Amino acid sequence: VLTDRVAMATGRSDRLLLENGDEITGLLDRIQHDTVRIETDVGPLKIETRRVAALVFNPALKRKTTTKGLRAWAGLADGSRLIVTRLLLDKSSLAITTAAGQTWKTSPKQLVWLQPLGGRATYLSDLKPAEYRHVPYLNLHWPYRTDRNVTGDRLRCCGRLYLKGLGVHSSARLTYKLDQPQKRFQAELGIDDSTSGRGNVRFRLLVDGRERYQSKIIRGGDAPMPISLDIEGSKQLDLVVDFADRADELDYANWLGARLIK
Repeated sequence: VLTDRVAMATGRSDRLLLENGDEITGLLDRIQHDTVRIETDVGPLKIETRRVAALVFNPALKRKTTTKGLRAWAGLADGSRLIVTRLLLDKSSLAITTAAGQTWKTSPKQLVWLQPLGGRATYLSDLKPAEYRHVPYLNLHWPYRTDRNVTGDRLRCCGRLYLKGLGVHSSARLTYKLDQPQKRFQAELGIDDSTSGRGNVRFRLLVDGRERYQSKIIRGGDAPMPISLDIEGSKQLDLVVDFADRADELDYANWLGARLIK
C-alpha cells in the first residue's frame, strides 16, 4: 500500500516513489509543473511528474509527534490525513495545528471527518494482545491486522473508511490483559467491503473468561453493528470471531474502532 510505504520510510535521503515501483534517492532540488529534479549520487536527474507516485522527504528530519494528550486524525477533502492537536472552526474558517507544530487556515468545507485519539479512549489496535489464536476451517492460517482488514488493506464497511480497528479471519481469538481499570468496551462489528457482500460470522466477547456478548450472524453488506459493554473491574478481554454459514469463505471480520473507555 502506497500510504504505508510513505509512512514507514526510513533513511537519510529524500526519495521519489515511481509509478512502476522503482525508487530514486537523493536530495530534492525543485518541483516544477511537469518535472521533479533530484540530486543523486550519479548527478542530477529530471523525472516527469506523471511518473511520480509519491515524494518522501528525508525521514531523519521528521519531528516526532506526540503520543500523549488529546489529538485527532483530521481528514480533508483532497484526501489528506493529518494528526492535529488543535482545531478552531467557525462559519468562515478552519485553523489547524498539527502534531509537528505547524498551523494554517483553510475553508471549513475542507474538513470531512475527525477521528479522536487519546483522552479516555485507548484503541486495542495500539496495544499488543497477550495471545492470538486462529483456527482455520481447512489449513490456511491468517494473521490478525491492526488498523487494516485481514488482507492488509484499509478497513472499510458499507462504503465508510475506518482508521482504527482490528481485522481478523474466522475462527479467531484475540486476548487482552487489562492492566489498568477500564469502564467500557466499544466497537462496531462488520464484514469488510473487500468481500463484495460475501462472508458471514458471529462476534463474541468474553470478559474474565465468561461470555458477555454474542452477536447475531453478521453478513457481508450488513451495516456495522455497534456494541458498548460494561467491563468495569475486569482483568481480561477476549475478542472472538466464529464461523457461521459456508464455513470460513471470505470471513474478513472487522472490529471497527475497538476501544477501551476509562
